[in-house]
Amino acid sequence: IYHDILDLGHRLTVLHIHDNDAQNDLHLAPYTCKSAGHNNITHWNGLMRGLRQIGYRGTINFETFASFINTPIEAAPAMLSYIGIIGKYFRDKISGEEEI
Repeated sequence: IYHDILDLGHRLTVLHIHDNDAQNDLHLAPYTCKSAGHNNITHWNGLMRGLRQIGYRGTINFETFASFINTPIEAAPAMLSYIGIIGKYFRDKISGEEEI
């Protein structure tokens, strides 16, 4: 993913991302695929390193609705908070505020 991002460079302006297992379009929150019983294949550090290197400042849209399928309604606010925390984590890594 790192090299693909470098190849796209400045042409990359919007990201639509979610975790998956390379076989199914799972729409899980980042870092949750493995905990959901699937093999995690997403290289999140490579994604963030590549975005940092190209100076990415575009939108990151998480498509994570499947993260809520087995989440009790009472826990939905915590899942939303988790996704927000991951978004801030990505932002800080991509912007260079934190080491990757």
